[in-house]
Amino acid sequence: MLESVKIRLRVAGKLTPEIERRILEFERICISEIRSESLRYAVLDYLENVCPLDFYTAPASASGGHHPEWQSLPGGILLNTAECCIGADRKIRMYPTLTTEALETKDEAHDAVYAATILSDTFKSADFGKPWTQWSHHIKAEAEWRGIANKHAIPSPIAEGIASAIRWHLGRFTPDWPVDKDPRTMDLIDFIVHELDMDFSNRRLSDVFQRRLGEAAEQDGAGFLDKEFESASSYFQHVEGKLNNLLVFFATLLIAVITACYYIGSSDMFKNLALSRTPRSFLIALLLFAFTLISVVFVGVYTELRVRKIRMLEEMAAIRGYQTQAADRKGVNIRSAITMVSSVSACPPYLRRPSEDWYTLLLMVISSASAFAVALPFLTFGILTAFGVDSISHRRLVWISEGLIAWLAAAYLEFAWLTRFCYRLDLERKRKFTQAQYVFFSKHGQSFPWPLHRLDSLANSIERRYSDAQAKRAQAR
Repeated sequence: MLESVKIRLRVAGKLTPEIERRILEFERICISEIRSESLRYAVLDYLENVCPLDFYTAPASASGGHHPEWQSLPGGILLNTAECCIGADRKIRMYPTLTTEALETKDEAHDAVYAATILSDTFKSADFGKPWTQWSHHIKAEAEWRGIANKHAIPSPIAEGIASAIRWHLGRFTPDWPVDKDPRTMDLIDFIVHELDMDFSNRRLSDVFQRRLGEAAEQDGAGFLDKEFESASSYFQHVEGKLNNLLVFFATLLIAVITACYYIGSSDMFKNLALSRTPRSFLIALLLFAFTLISVVFVGVYTELRVRKIRMLEEMAAIRGYQTQAADRKGVNIRSAITMVSSVSACPPYLRRPSEDWYTLLLMVISSASAFAVALPFLTFGILTAFGVDSISHRRLVWISEGLIAWLAAAYLEFAWLTRFCYRLDLERKRKFTQAQYVFFSKHGQSFPWPLHRLDSLANSIERRYSDAQAKRAQAR
């Protein structure tokens, strides 16, 4: 849900595994529980575009003296918010006017309490170090929520109810609280949100139970991660095997087509077929067109398998990174024992140039384009002959020109497609995991055999044009 928040935290160097776990818990326990889709989207918009990053990383208490000890750790505000949401439904069910005949919470009351609880402390870190009489985070959150609610056309009674609960969630500890006002006279939703805030900020909660944090999760997930790595590794080997089998099959097919064309062209058996005045040219053209279509399919299948292979590399790298960070927290350094990439951003591009897969795709593209370039003049010759056009001035030059233009067009279209396809995936990874940091073959890019480095320059040009087009589309929106 909060993918853009995670990206910003990762760029800022603040997305530790522990913070990421707490965000996932916050998404599951708090945001996902909002039943109204429009209200949930509004809350997400607030959290992604209005809420400061400190909300996701700051402790619930700057001094550590007014909250349970686990809420005084990084990400403590998220922990406190999740705990308040856990108690929300049972608190609402205490009041008959907010429940159905089946004693379940009414949707409107349920969503109002959840939304106000989620948003009430979003600006709390700005008040750290100030006396409580000078706090203003509740006012800031209320004002920002009103803007978001108006943007998403949230019905006024719902929006105002949430705004009021945010504004008064501190109860009698609100700086401008009337001296003679009893908190029990508050609006019922406001009072429930205030009580939740008071209940789960109780310092003595740690006297009766301990919060289950990352250490227990790591122990519970260790076996799963081992199996996940093993599955990813097995699938990686399976994909590599399929790529090799595909290449062998393609090479066999290429040799078979060349042999068949030679046999058709040199054998008198096909010369006098009643197919046309030049049956051999039609047969060769038909065979080569069929091979061209098959080659295009091979290019698509091979590219898809290459993508799957890189996906598995990303999976294994993410698991390595998680395991090294888990070991670091226990004071064990295993980084020196890992020479493979241990982060998704350090994985190779989806179609690294040069690489064995890139060379293989070039072979397929060139073979496909060559077949098309030969098939087209043969077909043209056959058609012209069938209509009695037996002589064309400079016909060799015409056939060569036609074949050359066909070859350039077919080769460029296929090469541009596979380049853009893989580059788009590279950009998606960059948006999710920051700038690529691939260095495993740091100097391998300088080893292009002549003249393939020209194709690398062409690919760079295609990628630049694709990026420019995407930027223009984004501006147009």
